[in-house]
Parts: sequence; C-alpha cells; structure tokens
Amino acid sequence: STGEQNVNIKPEEKRKIFSYLSARHDFITNTTASSASFWRDQTSSLAIDGRTDTSWRGHRGFWEEIFRGRSKEVEFFSVDLKSVKLISQVRWIPGFYQLVPTEYKILTSVDSQKWDVVREVKKREYLPTETVIIDSFNPIDARYVKMEVTKTYSNDGPEIKEFEVVESRFADFDRVKINQLETQPFSDVLNID
Repeated sequence: STGEQNVNIKPEEKRKIFSYLSARHDFITNTTASSASFWRDQTSSLAIDGRTDTSWRGHRGFWEEIFRGRSKEVEFFSVDLKSVKLISQVRWIPGFYQLVPTEYKILTSVDSQKWDVVREVKKREYLPTETVIIDSFNPIDARYVKMEVTKTYSNDGPEIKEFEVVESRFADFDRVKINQLETQPFSDVLNID
C-alpha cells in the first residue's frame, strides 16, 4: 500500500512492466528525432529524452509562413525507431498550453518514403500542460513515426515536452502500476531482510 492507494502487482505483471520499462529505456536511448523546424535551442531530440523539463518547439517564423499561406511546408515532429516494430500507440505531453497541437495527423512508415495515416485529430480540446495524451490506432509495423501539426490552440508553433511510440504489446498496460513500480520498485517489500 502507498498512502491511501493499494497497488497489488503480481510477479508476472511486474515482469511485463519491467519489459516495458526496458523497451522505453531503449526508445529514449536509441531513437532519433527530427522536425521541420525548431525554435532557438528547443531541438527535436529534447522531446525524446525522458524529461518533462525540456521540450521541442517549432520555429515561430516557420509556423507563421505556413499559417499565413506563404508556404506549403508542413510542421512535423518525427522519430526513427532504428528498427521495424509492431506499434499501436503514441503517448505525448504537450508544452505550454497555448502551443498544444489541436489538429494533427500521426503517420507511420517502414522506409520513410511511403507514409500511412494511422490517426487524424481534427479538433482536440484545450488541454493543460503536463496532460499525457494517448493516441491509439490499429497495430502496424513501422520504423518511422511522424506527427504533422496543422493547428495549435493559439496558432503559434507547437511545443511537445515528451513523445513516446509504444509497441502494441505494451499499449494496454496499467499506467498506475507502471508509475508505482517505476517510482517505488520495493514498496511491497515488508522488511529490509
């Protein structure tokens, strides 16, 4: 039990959660990120570093050119998983509330040439900073995952604090149990011996 919350995690569940945490560590360590633009020192790699005190932000001038119709470019954030994986979810944390993407597409590819739209969001309501957004889709083999942003809450360049691609085998895991096991792995140990 942790405070008022009781979390009972069976040994088999623990093994699965540790497998997920290992896969997430591999994602943070091995994945590379790119974007159409970035603002000042807020490069794309900061959205896959496992930290919520850093973020990627699209360049305001680049966004302004698109928004005003002077450019046909599209603002995007993309990751290379370095190998093909069966995925079915993207979890991301928006940055500053006015820069939350509200209209976007999630695309996947095995070769970075042919892209499939796996999720399209036409209007996401306002979400506060630190909200974990989960975009699920049918399982698909992919090496590359891209988020194309066409609108933000204030129509300024988008900002993403963290972006994670989740393999299908981990998509339905209980996030409360994952967080509990990650932050307090020995909470169920009754004594030091």
